[in-house]
Amino acid sequence: ENFLLRFIRGQMDYWMEGIPGQAMVDFYVQSDRSVWLQELNLTPAQRAELRDFLEWNAQPENRFYRYDYYRDNCSTRVRDAIDQVLGGQLREQTENRSTGTTYRDHTRALTIEDPLLYAGLMAGLGPPGDRPISAWEEMFLPMRMRELIRDVTVRDESGATVPLVIGEQEIYRSTRDSEQPIPSGRPLAFLGVGLLLAGVLAFGGSRIVRNRRGGGLFSLVAMIWCLVAGSIGVTLLGLWAFTDHAVAYRNENALFLSPFLLMLAFVVPMAVRRRGGRAARTVGVILGVTVAVLSLTGLIFQALPAFSQQNAEIIALATPINLVLAAALVRIWKVRREGDPTLQMRKFLY
Repeated sequence: ENFLLRFIRGQMDYWMEGIPGQAMVDFYVQSDRSVWLQELNLTPAQRAELRDFLEWNAQPENRFYRYDYYRDNCSTRVRDAIDQVLGGQLREQTENRSTGTTYRDHTRALTIEDPLLYAGLMAGLGPPGDRPISAWEEMFLPMRMRELIRDVTVRDESGATVPLVIGEQEIYRSTRDSEQPIPSGRPLAFLGVGLLLAGVLAFGGSRIVRNRRGGGLFSLVAMIWCLVAGSIGVTLLGLWAFTDHAVAYRNENALFLSPFLLMLAFVVPMAVRRRGGRAARTVGVILGVTVAVLSLTGLIFQALPAFSQQNAEIIALATPINLVLAAALVRIWKVRREGDPTLQMRKFLY
């Protein structure tokens, strides 16, 4: 399959490779990552089957697989291999066990200290990321897999029920902070940023309307917002339409981070010019109003049961900016239109 096509479709190939255990432990310790050793209660036949499968999986023709952070990663691959030799007992006991968490919950917990990454992932996760996940699905995280399999039981050679985990040993504890509770969303922080940028746009737009300096500030802030938000919007639609990343499907954030913003980014500098730019101002108003209407549509969707995406943060960030941007472009269009010499001459003649 063509590499460029896979790249465009957002598909990444990962691979399985056997690494000496001590070398892996040493690497984790040097990286200050906690390490635990769990001994599993597998029969000799199951151990042999697991070994044979891993040796087969490590072959060059078998080692590559299509990576998915939530559904098919290095942790789920270990889970699936263990479940295979257990004849499905691991999945049977965890598939219907509720965890009370979602993929978005865990994404928040893992990225809360990195604001930009956090914002990008909150924008990228669609409604599937808000679906409650089972214990089986939660094992996409290695630390949760370690905890969850402690409660799993299996049948030994005699048919007796025994714990899957015989024993556990902590080899190294990280000096970093221990795992924190899953945090709630941060809509107020996002709203603060949205209101700040909206205020800057309102100030700059009013300066333009009064023929005072401020057009540069308005143009700069508007262009940056439109470029960033519009590019994200294009990416969201691309993830939905052209990739296998199911957690990004049906993403309502595309209504607030609209691809139309990307087009508007190239129109704004021409739309605020004092002379000329009549066509650009008209196009700017059309695009700006479209973006505002889409944002308001997204707000209305929040009241409908069919739309349950947890995207309050993106709504709080984008809505005030989009509405103020549209209002400013309309005001500039009206003022420039009233001061247009050509229009004044037409009014005089007719």
